Amino acid sequence: MCYGSWSGGIFTLEIDPATGKCIHPKSGQTSDGRMVDSYFGTKISGGYGKSGEGPFIEYNKDTGYYYLWVTYGGLTSTGGYNMRVFRSTSPIGPFTDPAGRQAVLPANPDLDSRGLKVMGNYKFSSLNKAYMACGHNSVLCDDNGKWYLVYHTRFDDGAEFHEVRVHSMYFNEKGWPVVAPFEYAKAIFQNEAMKKAV
Repeated sequence: MCYGSWSGGIFTLEIDPATGKCIHPKSGQTSDGRMVDSYFGTKISGGYGKSGEGPFIEYNKDTGYYYLWVTYGGLTSTGGYNMRVFRSTSPIGPFTDPAGRQAVLPANPDLDSRGLKVMGNYKFSSLNKAYMACGHNSVLCDDNGKWYLVYHTRFDDGAEFHEVRVHSMYFNEKGWPVVAPFEYAKAIFQNEAMKKAV
């Protein structure tokens, strides 16, 4: 289980599959110097009151990595909300970005230089409105091995309402995720084709 937020960072705790209860570790430090707290668990990201929330970890058997997704920024259409990803060979980290920087933050870091930015505010000329505050995501690998990014987004329409979106996701030759820029619409196309066929 991974959880946490701005105040102290993101932590992970092992869950007993038989009881569903947390397995609390002994307080101390990991071999790379990260905090281990008997109550909170092992620190895997964030800290120092910097933004960071909505953690999600997923394993990719093809790359051999666990991917940690977090969202930085403020949750408004102009707050700079954006998705970042780090990876590790262990579910308890350390999680690092492509430049080797850890997800656990040093004192007063610049968040623009941390993590691989996967998606933030954007607009294409073919879209009626811009996607704003994309974040708080999870990912899914279906039974056919296809990957998807699921998240919520706001728009540049003057409101703060948000909608859920799904995008196809791929992994490049270096094992980092790459998200398709347009919403996944296969089901929509199939439904339209079926209507025309009837």
